[in-house]
Amino acid sequence: DAMVIYGNAKPPFGPVDILVVDGLITYVGPLQPSQRARQQPDAVIDAAGKYVMPGMVNTHMHWHGLRDPDIPQPIQYERNLYLASGTTTARELGGDFDTSKRWQAESDAHEIIAPRMVVYARPNLATHSTSDEIRDAVRDAKESKADGLKIGGLDRDQLEVLLEEARTQGLPTTAHIGVEETTARDYIELGVRSIEHFYGIPDAALD
Repeated sequence: DAMVIYGNAKPPFGPVDILVVDGLITYVGPLQPSQRARQQPDAVIDAAGKYVMPGMVNTHMHWHGLRDPDIPQPIQYERNLYLASGTTTARELGGDFDTSKRWQAESDAHEIIAPRMVVYARPNLATHSTSDEIRDAVRDAKESKADGLKIGGLDRDQLEVLLEEARTQGLPTTAHIGVEETTARDYIELGVRSIEHFYGIPDAALD
């Protein structure tokens, strides 16, 4: 008898029954007495007076093995905090790629208790990187099974090459825009998928 929050600004609806089979929601609505009699659930949760909502997505996070340089933090502690807050998907933007991909695989296989993970790679590029080096870096990220690219610190001509190759490889992109030649306007005009930080936006507003 839970109330359900759509997540799209509609008011909650209910009370309803929610049926979960093999970890997936298979039915949301009122169960008739005959339907209830046919169910043989492993567990029943009395959700009267409670609310159910879609899991939240943290679109910009980094896994932290340390609270500061000297205090270790068990990674499971952080995973538990995300889940306890209702965050069921976490998008890692530029942390330890190999470690995050391993945790992603373990999460997908239900070998660890953790949110689903989306892992972006940060191409190792510099202001003097050539077009060929940029394209190779994007292809390397694709081969490493990156879910997308976290980019920044590029001049406009370099950015144009990177975004073109990213589209060819089917990799979404997001940008950390700092104080550099390339502004938010450049990123937007060239087709970046999202922008993570504020820097450069006032500059882009200038004529």
